[in-house]
Amino acid sequence: NMNGAMVAFQAHVTNGATPTLNVDGLGAKAINSASGTAIPAGTLVAGTTYAATYFNASNQWILHGF
Repeated sequence: NMNGAMVAFQAHVTNGATPTLNVDGLGAKAINSASGTAIPAGTLVAGTTYAATYFNASNQWILHGF
């Protein structure tokens, strides 16, 4: 159960369209700026650390500070 889990991660590449994050065998889930709102290409810069929280109800990670 990952609901409400917050993770910090470092992007290994700068993102293209519809980036995903796979944590602890959860499977690849969308990284969004708000519920249902995908982040634009180039938002996650390679080598930069980010934080996100997972929401089970919507199967998505919400990026902090976006």
